[in-house]
Amino acid sequence: MKSAFNQAKCKSPAQAANKRFGVMRGVCSRKVLWEFASFAPVRAFAFPRPNAKPPTVSGKRRLKQQIKNLEMEKVNINEFAERCMQKMSFLCIRYDYVLSESDEKSKKRENEIIRKLTYTNISRQRIIELVLIAQDYTTHMFCRIAEVYIKKIFIENEKYNIPDYYDVDNCLQTEDIEQLLSQENRKELSLMYGKSGWSMYDYLETRKYIIENSMNIIRGVYFPTVENLTKAYSEYFGREWKYSGRSKDFFIIPLKEAIKSVEGYGYEIIYDETQLPPYERDNMYPKITYFNKQYNIEIDICFEGRDFQILAHKNKSRDYYLCAKASPEEYKKLERKMIDEVLKRVTK
Repeated sequence: MKSAFNQAKCKSPAQAANKRFGVMRGVCSRKVLWEFASFAPVRAFAFPRPNAKPPTVSGKRRLKQQIKNLEMEKVNINEFAERCMQKMSFLCIRYDYVLSESDEKSKKRENEIIRKLTYTNISRQRIIELVLIAQDYTTHMFCRIAEVYIKKIFIENEKYNIPDYYDVDNCLQTEDIEQLLSQENRKELSLMYGKSGWSMYDYLETRKYIIENSMNIIRGVYFPTVENLTKAYSEYFGREWKYSGRSKDFFIIPLKEAIKSVEGYGYEIIYDETQLPPYERDNMYPKITYFNKQYNIEIDICFEGRDFQILAHKNKSRDYYLCAKASPEEYKKLERKMIDEVLKRVTK
């Protein structure tokens, strides 16, 4: 029986995935995801798995439900954390990792709680961190896995430094490690992804499988370089692809630099998506808010990553203050408008 990849007759697994993804939703397959991949950060989107079967009408409904279940399931975060610790116990038993737990409140949503399960092995210079998020802070219900990180620790003068989440050389996600698995392991993983009745427990199984089959990494023998991952992703996408990790300044930092002069007119930043950890950020729709306390002017600026636009609103109005393509020229227009808002009130 021919594989879904062969049937699609595409140059790469990603192209085949895009073609089926478009067919599922009744849209032009050539334009689905592929154009988006040309400018989006590597980690901003998870491509559908190449070996997934093209669904029937009932299959479409099942796939939609699987995605919905994975996003946020009605599970207590304490119970799910216990399940995660059971699955990852091999790290402590076989490789002498030490587990620590920590809770923190979300910096973006008041009702969310974040739990981190951190496995550390100083001698191997490795940290494996599972980030779990519960939507309801009071009941700890509606839980999901946000990210799973693998970090390389630096030890100097008997002190060790933990890399930042945005450190492209020393902090990776399991999605990156997956690209380096053997062909046999990736085939097995594809079967796990194609399982019906998908849930976050199944997702947890895939994370465990990736880590278990990356022995040289978790044993501290080697840590993948940017060059290793660039080559792996280029082979997967069927074209040259420069691995850049999770970008911190994809939209917002160029804007902040372009309109920096507004701070001289009393504006200050009261919300900035770049200050959030990656598991809380919205990569497709990042937001920044400027506020002028003296004249009570609030400008919310949101980026629409799909169409590469900036959408600005003033004082929570539903009407657009500015809607334009994200470009240096439009940033200057926005800067001028924000300054004029202050000057109008000064002259009154």
